[in-house]
Amino acid sequence: MAIAHGLENFSFDFEVIKPSFKIEQNGLQSINNSSLDYLKLTASIFTTDEEDSKAVEKLLKASYRNENLKIKWYHNLASTFN
Repeated sequence: MAIAHGLENFSFDFEVIKPSFKIEQNGLQSINNSSLDYLKLTASIFTTDEEDSKAVEKLLKASYRNENLKIKWYHNLASTFN
């Protein structure tokens, strides 16, 4: 390949990070102060790279007594992590 005058070839190395994730749980909390009948579990999922929201939602399922529970998702697409 011809290189224009004044420019040089250069070599560089790079690595591709294997996609992964981690989950940080914030624990169970009672929805109200008078009863433990309704509890909520909050957590965060961190990915090594930007991922499709629907793909991330497939990483987690919740159930209680063999009943699937609904998960509310709040995506923070603007965040970046090192």
